[in-house]
Amino acid sequence: GIDTSHGGRHALATIYFDLGVAFKTEGEMSYGVEAYNESLNLNPDYVMSLVNLGNAFVEMGKTDEAIGYLRRATELGGNDPQVWYSLGNCFVRSGDRERGVKAYEVALDKIEGDERARAMILRQIAKFG
Repeated sequence: GIDTSHGGRHALATIYFDLGVAFKTEGEMSYGVEAYNESLNLNPDYVMSLVNLGNAFVEMGKTDEAIGYLRRATELGGNDPQVWYSLGNCFVRSGDRERGVKAYEVALDKIEGDERARAMILRQIAKFG
C-alpha cells in the first residue's frame, strides 16, 4: 500500500510537486494547479508548491488567489529570495506597484553572491519603482 506516514506523505508531496512542474512546462496549467494542490494536501508547508501554485495563478491572471499562497510561502520560507520575488511579481501584475517593489527589495536583501539575480531584481525595481 501507499506509505501514509509523515515521511511518506512528504515524499508523495514531492512527486506531486514534480508533476506540477512537468505539467506547467508542457503548458497544461490546470493539471499543474491540480498537482500543486495535491502536493499541499499532503504537505501544507511545502514552500515551493505554494510558490509555484501562486505563480500559476499569476500567469492565469488570478492574482487575488495567488497572493494568499505567496504570502503563506513568505511566512514559511521567508529567507528564500525567490519567494519574495514571486510575491513582488504578483503585486505588480495586480496593479500594486508599491507593494511589488517592497517585495522585490526584500528579495534583493536576501540574495547573497548571485550578481545576475541581483541585477534582474534591480531592473524590476527600476521599472516599477
